[in-house]
Amino acid sequence: MTNIAETKLSLKYHGQAVEDGRVDVYSAAANMTAFSDFVTEAGKVLFGPDVVIEAEMAGFHSGCIQTDIVFNVVGPALSLISTVNLPEWLSIIKGAFTLWKHLKGQPPVAMVPTTRGDEINVTNADGKVIIFNRSVINLVLNEGSSKSVQEFVGKALAKEGIDSLEVLTEEVALAVVGEGQAGYFKDVRPDEPVSKNEFEFALSIEGPEFKEGKKWRFSDGNSSFLADIEDQEFLKRVDHGEPFAKGEILRVLMRIEQTRQGVNLTTKRAVVKVIEHLRRQQQVSLGF
Repeated sequence: MTNIAETKLSLKYHGQAVEDGRVDVYSAAANMTAFSDFVTEAGKVLFGPDVVIEAEMAGFHSGCIQTDIVFNVVGPALSLISTVNLPEWLSIIKGAFTLWKHLKGQPPVAMVPTTRGDEINVTNADGKVIIFNRSVINLVLNEGSSKSVQEFVGKALAKEGIDSLEVLTEEVALAVVGEGQAGYFKDVRPDEPVSKNEFEFALSIEGPEFKEGKKWRFSDGNSSFLADIEDQEFLKRVDHGEPFAKGEILRVLMRIEQTRQGVNLTTKRAVVKVIEHLRRQQQVSLGF
C-alpha cells in the first residue's frame, strides 16, 4: 500500500466530568471508535470507496482524544487521491457539522441544485435555506456516518457532566457542538417510499378530533391507530355539528403509505374519502 497523506484530528469534550476525570473508559473507547469511523466515511465520500484509511491513536490529553488518520491507497483510487488536498477533506467534515445543525434533527424539506453542479440549496423544516457542497450532503445522508455521530456526539453529550465537544485540527476548531445541539446529530435521511395503496375499509370511531389538523383515532377490528382525514366535505359536516358516538362506523377509502429510513419502517394512514357514516343501529353492508 502507498501512504498518500497524514493528518491529526482531535476530539475534545468539555464539562465537569471531564475536568474531574470521571469519563467512563468504555464510553471513551466507543467515542474514539465512532469518531474514527466518521472521519473514515468522510474520506470515502471524497476520495471514493477504494481508499483505505487507517486510524492510529496519538494519545490522551486533558479532556481530549487525538487520532492520527493515515491514508493508505491501493488500486485505481491512487491517481485520484494524489490530486486532492487535505483541506478539502477537512472542509467536508466541517460542513457536515454545519449541515446537521442546520437540519436540527429533521430530514431536509428540499434539496435543489444550483447552477453550479456541486452546490445544493438545502431547506430545513423552518424554511431556512443554506448552500452546501454535494460531498457534505452525501456524508450527512450516509448511514454509517449517521450512526457514528449519534455515538460520539449525541450519546456522549447526553451523559451527565459532559456539556460540549470540539473537533480540532492543529488546535484550530473545525466544529463545536453545545449540549443543546446534541439531538441534531442523528439519522436525517429522508424517508424512502416503499408502498402506497388505497383500500375501502369499515372503521370504528374511537376518538373523533374536532381541532383542525388533528388526527382521528380508529380501529379496524384488529388494531387501533391514528389517521388524517383529507375529505374536506366530511370535515365541513363535522364543523356543522354532525353527531358522533363511540363505536359508530365510517365506511371509507383509506390510503396506507409505508416508508423506510434505514431499517426502520413507518406506516402512515389517511382517510381520503368518507363514503358513509353508519350509526349504531345500521348494519354494515359487506357487499356479498
